[in-house]
Amino acid sequence: MKKRTPTSLLCAALALALLLCLTACGAQPAQQPETTPQQQAETPEPSETPEPSETPEPSETPEPSETPEPSETPEHSETPEPSETPEPSETPEPSETPEPTEAPEPSEAPAPTEAPAPSWKDSFTKDGDVYTVTKTSGTPVYGGGLNIVVDTGAATVTYTITDTAGNKTVEYLKVNYATGMIERYQYVSAMGQGFYYFGDLDGNNLSVFNTAGEDRTEGAKSSGHYDPAVEATQEMVTSYRSYFSSAFGVSASQAAWDK
Repeated sequence: MKKRTPTSLLCAALALALLLCLTACGAQPAQQPETTPQQQAETPEPSETPEPSETPEPSETPEPSETPEPSETPEHSETPEPSETPEPSETPEPSETPEPTEAPEPSEAPAPTEAPAPSWKDSFTKDGDVYTVTKTSGTPVYGGGLNIVVDTGAATVTYTITDTAGNKTVEYLKVNYATGMIERYQYVSAMGQGFYYFGDLDGNNLSVFNTAGEDRTEGAKSSGHYDPAVEATQEMVTSYRSYFSSAFGVSASQAAWDK
């Protein structure tokens, strides 16, 4: 008995399923008509199978054209020899770094300037080195005034007595700070003549001369006029010196040297 293969089993199962389907639908299989002997005789014989045409021989494959020989590679030009590398120039030594300058200390804010004090010269009339002023009131002279001349070139101060109108008289006191001496002139109306008195800055060591230039010191002493003359001269020096300081805010000696 032959052993059935899985394929034949599958085909039998399919045929059975088809048969059951046709039976259920009431269809009957069509009967094939029987072929008569005449029809069988008329059945033409199958025509001869035409012989296959000869397969054309393949055309000869053209021989490949000869590959052109590669052109000769041009000879490389000679590589130029590298130029000599220049020796590096000597690196300049770095300049010394300048030391940083010290920042200037901030200047102190200037103190507010005070208005300059009035100068003694503001009260005088200036003519070169000579300063002149006339005072007719508040002076040490009773019933008169003073004409004051300061010569900063000669370092002298001269006080001339004036009347109440400011007119100068002949009497004066001249203080020479350069020589340290004083010179006083007094007119004595009772005698009708004048006398010169010379002494130090305080009126000491007084010498007496008349207008003729004669030394009358001993005569003044013998006549009793010397001591009163010394006292009057010293009082004049002191009072005039004090008046100058109070009136002009500076001593007479400072003014005399104030060029």
